[in-house]
Formats: sequence, C-alpha cells, structure tokens
Amino acid sequence: MTHATLFQPAATTRKVDHVLHELRRAIQGGQLNPGDRLPAERELAAQFGVGRSSVREALSVLQMSGLIDVRHGQGTFVLPAPPTAPPHAATPDDQLDFLPLTEARYAFELGVA
Repeated sequence: MTHATLFQPAATTRKVDHVLHELRRAIQGGQLNPGDRLPAERELAAQFGVGRSSVREALSVLQMSGLIDVRHGQGTFVLPAPPTAPPHAATPDDQLDFLPLTEARYAFELGVA
C-alpha cells in the first residue's frame, strides 16, 4: 500500500486536529485496515506538512481511543474495530462517547505539563 497520496496537508485548523481527523478518517473509511502499519512519524510529518510533535500527539490520542497500537521498535499498527455492544448492554441514555473527553483531557494535560 502506498501512502504518498493518502493524506492531505494541514490547512488552517490546529495542525494536530487536522492530523487526527485525517488519520481517523483513513482508518474508519477503510483506506487503512486492521493490521496495516502506519508510516513512520517522520514520514507522516512530511506528508501532513507538520512537525513530528503534532503527529506524536495525534497518534497518542488514536492509541488512547483504541484505533491504533504503537509498538516501540516495530511501528504503529491499525487495530480491529472494537466489537459493538449487544443491544441489552446499555440504553442510549447510558451510552457515552469517551473520545471527546479523552482528547480534551490529553490537551489539558499537555498544557499543564
């Protein structure tokens, strides 16, 4: 799989948000499949036209979201989609989307550090 034209360079949004959006879109849209290895941080940074810290931050959020697995010394791999909960597991009022909370927490913790 060639990654040369898979991602668009960052526009005027926060660079890390753009990287996060593009990677999430590629994973959820099927351009990156479970088991696929992502390009190295340096290559992703060049493709997106951003610094490696923006790529690292986006990868960290995706890892906390369960979309990728970062294996030090081996690379970053797309994980299979988590199984959906059976209908009786929770009612719509009980279901929470923790991704925005995780992203907010991560951004806040970076600011504090």
